[in-house]
Amino acid sequence: MRTTAARTSGMVLLALAAAACTPGRADISTPGPEGPAASSTLTTDPPPATTTSQAPTDDRRPVILDYSPTVSDLGALALLAAHPDIRLIAVTLPGTGESYCEPGVAHTRGVLVQLDQKDIPVACGPDDPLSGWNAFPTSWRIASNEMELPIAEPNETRSAPDLIVDLVRSSDVPVEIVAVGPLTNVAIALQSAPDMTSNVAGITIMGGAVDIAGNVFRNEVAEWNIWVDPTAAGVVLASGAPVTLVPLNATNHTPTGRIFYDALLAAESTPESSLVSGIWRAAEEQVTNPDGFWFFWDELAAAVLVDSSIVSFETRTLVVDDDLRENKGWTREDPSGTAVRVAVSSNRLAFETLFLETLVGGPVDLGYLEATPAEITYLTEVAAIADETQVAIDDLFEAAAADIDPSQDDDEGFFLLLLTILSQAVDGPLAEQLMGLAALDVPPSLAENHRQYLAALSGLIDSRDEMMAVLEADGTIDAFEQFLEPSTEACLAIQREADVRLLDIDAMCF
Repeated sequence: MRTTAARTSGMVLLALAAAACTPGRADISTPGPEGPAASSTLTTDPPPATTTSQAPTDDRRPVILDYSPTVSDLGALALLAAHPDIRLIAVTLPGTGESYCEPGVAHTRGVLVQLDQKDIPVACGPDDPLSGWNAFPTSWRIASNEMELPIAEPNETRSAPDLIVDLVRSSDVPVEIVAVGPLTNVAIALQSAPDMTSNVAGITIMGGAVDIAGNVFRNEVAEWNIWVDPTAAGVVLASGAPVTLVPLNATNHTPTGRIFYDALLAAESTPESSLVSGIWRAAEEQVTNPDGFWFFWDELAAAVLVDSSIVSFETRTLVVDDDLRENKGWTREDPSGTAVRVAVSSNRLAFETLFLETLVGGPVDLGYLEATPAEITYLTEVAAIADETQVAIDDLFEAAAADIDPSQDDDEGFFLLLLTILSQAVDGPLAEQLMGLAALDVPPSLAENHRQYLAALSGLIDSRDEMMAVLEADGTIDAFEQFLEPSTEACLAIQREADVRLLDIDAMCF
């Protein structure tokens, strides 16, 4: 069995040398769910103010959406507003969310007027989390406030938590809540009226990262929505209401990108699809980023409410850490926690089909997401070759580690290990990886990606002596990253092709 140190060291080396790119993970150094928001070009005149306590009863499922007007949140609003089985009875905004209350309410009212749903009440909640001082970056909140969206006058005097309580209590049928921001409003409502859980059909939450990396700056385990108000999240999970958590585990399987963007623009035909396409146009550089830093976070949660078959669930017993500085907002498993239905993966084709068909009100063809047999074979073989390379590198580290003085600190020990095995790794496992890749049958659609990867990997191998000299002279591994960048980028390009084709290949670049 390989030691943990050897395995870790091997993975680090190959992560550097061959672009360790794991699919479907949100980069913790990039904006996570909700931010920053983008601008649109929609305008409208403010309509007369109205006040609504309870929407008319009909056969559709009554839903309260708790959100902030940002790119992903507005996609969730458009989906719920357009779906024929859903009746939005209120839209509430957490004051702790990504939009400040006044502009957020004005924008939400304007959007609802544009979608011909002007009678839906809109209310905002408290500005502070239940405990602590966590908050979204100010730049994100300003960007949300400055979105060029339609505006309308407020139509509700109650606070968001009071509105939630009143509507749930007065509904003839159980109400469903979709919360895609910090859970401050929902937690306050549940604390003030614990009896309302008897008339809550379920609470669907976009938030958390269960057993995977989070996406909050300087916090490896938390997700933004939960991190902003972890105490509120703990209250909601322990409330007794049925909870469905849609964490990064599931949303990481639904990256945005140019292909869906083009399909959205081509199918634009309704107020809802026009709203989303306008927002996407304004945020084009973010939502079509080829590095996959933007995901269908809130849209997926709304879609799960509509059709839960698009995700796979596991029951997890969870708690939310709200008292540990480094791990604040961590949704982790604990025997003392609450049993929660957690979406652990998602069917991207099913989601994108549901989302786009709902927005345009008719059938769409998203067959571009399905890989051909030749593509599947090629991409699977690339992953297998990468896995063989990783095993070989691990073995080199294992053997070299036996000769390293255990009294040395981790950084010094790792540097010596790297110095010891780099030449062997380049001449052995990496050279064999290059030969294995060169022998593959490559489908025409991936030929250029393959050519660039071979060239980059060949260049890395040819620079062995120069890399060794730089490493020995500088004394750190940072100095030779310039040699690694071409192979990193080339590998990421192939990984993205696998992701676009819905292939869940975890070791493409190891």
